[in-house]
Amino acid sequence: MTNHVGERRECIRYNVDHYPAEVTRPDGTTLHALLNDVSFGGFRILCTDLTAAHILSKKTGHLMENEAPEVQIAINIPSKESIEKIMADCKITYIAKNEDKAEEMSFAVGLQVSNFKGKSVQIINKLIQGQANTVT
Repeated sequence: MTNHVGERRECIRYNVDHYPAEVTRPDGTTLHALLNDVSFGGFRILCTDLTAAHILSKKTGHLMENEAPEVQIAINIPSKESIEKIMADCKITYIAKNEDKAEEMSFAVGLQVSNFKGKSVQIINKLIQGQANTVT
């Protein structure tokens, strides 16, 4: 992550276990991914390859505001009682090669939340308090 991007970040992000996530475009196309980190402002998910990431946007790198596709995300977080679901409307901010996993080919997708649904903020708060590590 560059300093320029870090300066724009408004919320601290936290590494989390790789929970399953579904990202859905307005046309109904759904992509399965893994949650990589979370904040109260957005998410980073991992796609298995560039083709999967391109389902969301044909452009890689940072996307300008007018290029940022809107999507919905649903993330399943298992708890002791049940599976809780984080749901939000988001804009895609970037697609890039995931440099955290040099041995495996994967791509990171940055999502900026425009609207949380239901109890998503409370679930994220519990997730962060329970097991997350701050990303520097």
